Amino acid sequence: MLSRVKEFYHETGNNEEAVAAGLESTAGVITAAGLILVGTFGSFATAEVVTIKEIGIGLAVGVLIDSTLVRVIMVPATMRLLGAKNWWMPEWLRRIVPELSEGPAVPSPIGVPALSLGGSGVVYAVDNMPVGAGVGPSGNGSVVGPERSRWFSTPPAAQLRPVDGALNLELIPLSAVRPLTIGREERNDLQLFDGRVSRFHARIDYADGQYSIVDLNSSNGVFVNGIRLGTEPDRKALHQGDQVEIGTMGAFKFVFELKTEH
Repeated sequence: MLSRVKEFYHETGNNEEAVAAGLESTAGVITAAGLILVGTFGSFATAEVVTIKEIGIGLAVGVLIDSTLVRVIMVPATMRLLGAKNWWMPEWLRRIVPELSEGPAVPSPIGVPALSLGGSGVVYAVDNMPVGAGVGPSGNGSVVGPERSRWFSTPPAAQLRPVDGALNLELIPLSAVRPLTIGREERNDLQLFDGRVSRFHARIDYADGQYSIVDLNSSNGVFVNGIRLGTEPDRKALHQGDQVEIGTMGAFKFVFELKTEH
């Protein structure tokens, strides 16, 4: 579990999201392994030797507590409270112990390069972007280099602006010709690392002269101006200044803005 949390932390730089994503991706494995060990040690209770019974029952109870209360509740809660201090290491020890790289926590799908915007834990996938394209220093997703005019010659008609700078992004462009899918799964255009976000959470598309948002049957809902949407096919038209919330307790908040100049 700690390895997965560390991978997500290196990828996103956000401790809260990394703990949630790491716990979600390993909780099933931990629980399954705990049940197997509980069953194995619990079988010792059928032995005729009292000492074997005591050892088996003691180990079974210990594994049960470790795989439920400790690893699933106490460890994540402590890591959430400690924040960046989880990864603190004395300088003398850092010189001795090498820093291992686990690789990216969320690989990009084949044929769809991904831009990590501002190291915020958000991946904005752009189809057919030339290899070597990068992100501007402001973290706003601007492509640098000679290919810029080819791929972004026309500014987007609308945009989502993250509220409170939670994503370390200035804006997320919307296109009138390509829907924007939002969710935790790597195949989404806007990937959000948070346990409150469903694998395929929402979609924003353009039809009949206006942008609309659709809840893709998410677990924790999509809210527009504080009102929860129904699931697909229900959709909500977006207007200038509308506040869009993804997930419970406003996990991610955006303001919808129409661009008035081109």
